Amino acid sequence: MNYKNEQNGSGTSGYWAAQARSVTPSCRFTPTSAEDISTAVVKLAHSSCKFAIRGGGHMWWAGASNIQDGVTIDLGLLKQVNVSPDRRTTSVGGGARWEDVYLKLDAMHLAVAGGRVADVGGNNYFAPRVGFACDGVENFEVVLASGKILNANASNNADLHRALKGGNNNFGIVTRFDYKTFEQGKLWGGLIVYNYTNPREKLQRLQDFTKLSGAGGDPFATVTNVYQFTAAGPSIIIYLPTYTKAQAYPEALKPFTHIPQPQILNSMGIRSLTNLTILSAAAYGQRAMFGVATYSNNATLIANILDIGQEAFNGFQPKGNFSYSHALQPISKAITSKAALNGGN
Repeated sequence: MNYKNEQNGSGTSGYWAAQARSVTPSCRFTPTSAEDISTAVVKLAHSSCKFAIRGGGHMWWAGASNIQDGVTIDLGLLKQVNVSPDRRTTSVGGGARWEDVYLKLDAMHLAVAGGRVADVGGNNYFAPRVGFACDGVENFEVVLASGKILNANASNNADLHRALKGGNNNFGIVTRFDYKTFEQGKLWGGLIVYNYTNPREKLQRLQDFTKLSGAGGDPFATVTNVYQFTAAGPSIIIYLPTYTKAQAYPEALKPFTHIPQPQILNSMGIRSLTNLTILSAAAYGQRAMFGVATYSNNATLIANILDIGQEAFNGFQPKGNFSYSHALQPISKAITSKAALNGGN
């Protein structure tokens, strides 16, 4: 138990956004086991003490994973990554980040369906092959509000297993995730940056790719498309095309890699999963916020949304290091169809 600024585990530096770092708990508890958390939850409940749980520390708003004048349960020391003897399951502690996981698995030529950013998440690079990251969780070890420790999977506590795969939070504190694991070597990916021109034509390329992917297109190909407006420089369009084989410039991704327009930056290359996710990492300690929405696969609709965002950004008359980004991650039928094969979500 660490009081005020006498912090082990992650401390304030473990939070992505400045808003979360601004909160000061009365003490920060850094457990090393599910049993530690069970004991703490029971004692906190009996004392009516308010508390928060920090897993990865990425949520931006101040009270999401930290608490003012209460107890923050910091899972930063629960970051073990253990692969089963048959190499089919990887058990990951509730405080681990994806870089911790990928460093271990890359060395073994293995992978799990996890986040596309080293310390956070995002739709995984293997999604057309295996579905969402939550579809790959075979089991959750959970501490309930009563302090009871249980496992939630397709056979035991199946309702909780399904709820934890996307039903928001407050079901319990997850202390371990057991992920399906598969063979994986190096892959091809990086960033390609263009000036902000012809956004509607580029959105049409994304619409066509998403439709083709859902109709049986290349399951090794994914792309994220970012439209970024900045106060300090010109607006840009960023592509993150990825091919989960060690093959450069595959046919499926040429609509994004071969646009007839000068490239400001091209960092594409064959690399490890760890290296690729580090490439996408965002800076820590800044004031930031984000939201998530789902749209139909319609280039015209999304172009109109981008126009509204750009108009709002310009209306702020922003200065300094201020930016607004709209990141598009295609979710094709090839991805959503995998949920039913894994107990639903």
